[in-house]
Amino acid sequence: MHGESGYEEAYAFLEWTFLEQILGEIQMSAIIIKWIMQCITTVTYSIQVNGHNTTPFKAKRGVRQGDPMSPYLFVIAMDYLTRIQKTLQTNPEFHYYPRCKRQKTVQLSFADDQLMFCRERAQLIKNVLYAIQMFWSQIFALPKKIIQAVKTICRRFLWTINTEISKKALVGWDKLCWPKTSGGLNFLDIYKWNKAAVGKLLWNLCKNKKLWVVWIHSYYGQNGVWNIQAKQASWVVQKILKASKHLQEAGLTEVNMRSMTQYSISKVYMQMRGTKEKVGWRSLVWTNYGALKWIFIMYLVVQRRLATNDRLAKWRVMQDLLCHLCQLVNEDHDHIFFQCDYAAEIWRSILQWQEIRRNVMNWTEEVQWEMQYMKGKTSRALMYIMAMSNVVYHIWLERNARIFKQ
Repeated sequence: MHGESGYEEAYAFLEWTFLEQILGEIQMSAIIIKWIMQCITTVTYSIQVNGHNTTPFKAKRGVRQGDPMSPYLFVIAMDYLTRIQKTLQTNPEFHYYPRCKRQKTVQLSFADDQLMFCRERAQLIKNVLYAIQMFWSQIFALPKKIIQAVKTICRRFLWTINTEISKKALVGWDKLCWPKTSGGLNFLDIYKWNKAAVGKLLWNLCKNKKLWVVWIHSYYGQNGVWNIQAKQASWVVQKILKASKHLQEAGLTEVNMRSMTQYSISKVYMQMRGTKEKVGWRSLVWTNYGALKWIFIMYLVVQRRLATNDRLAKWRVMQDLLCHLCQLVNEDHDHIFFQCDYAAEIWRSILQWQEIRRNVMNWTEEVQWEMQYMKGKTSRALMYIMAMSNVVYHIWLERNARIFKQ
């Protein structure tokens, strides 16, 4: 998966609040930041229509082309994006784009463009899009509307590769945020992450002596901050103070918070997410060394989530239920991958190749057999699991080819 970011557009869409925050992060003096922001935010534009200029209007974001200061500010902003991308390489779940691993390439920058690389959509969502959201949520409380917008963009991108188009999700987003061992993809639940991140700001109120903390204590927290009812406070302050409710749901008390020498957002997030029951088929997916596209299709198949004819009929999309491979029996997950004559012939060859002496079974029996006899990470077990996902993927590929090439 590679993404393209045009610098010309990025110039125009650079948010002023982000730029101001970054200038503060690099320890630039307050007066210099004030002067810079004054230069940026006071610009006005007018449009020439039929030879006449319209009434000037103020800009709301972006830096100006041709302004000698703009390139320096833009480079500072891009430097922070580069830092985020470089940290991805230390993530054990990150996979390089094909032929980029040896050089450890995650991006290419040009005079007017930038290419960002990683493998597959799920990887891009987890390691790039969420990385940016995680950065912002640690600075201030994100509104629910913004969180929902981020969630919608990621969901659409996963299922359609297009953030403007919506379609029926094959697996619910909440379930995708579950741990892999429990049937999810370990995506970030950004609602819970934001609550955990806001909890760190509340922890600062319990522990820190920064100016903003002292100010809140002087106005609202004379008797502690855990149960403050600051109805007249700003939205941000109320959001921070209400974090105690979410922390209590995760089993944390004010005593726990005060005793913490460090606050780990990820650990609190894990407590908020809670534990889920492990699924028996997890080894079919997560100890699989096959191609990522095979694994993703297998992940959908074991949950019976592919758009087979029986499911399409329930959605009132299709009336013809016959299997497209044999044209004899109605198509569902049990039939198409094992009981269909086309699929059964392939499986007999696979079993013979691996010297496994048994008959081809139905889908449920096959999964149970794998869980019983293909445990661990022996070469025999790994080869069988990889072959199984390969066959399932290519059966589904052949089925779709026959439909769409008619």
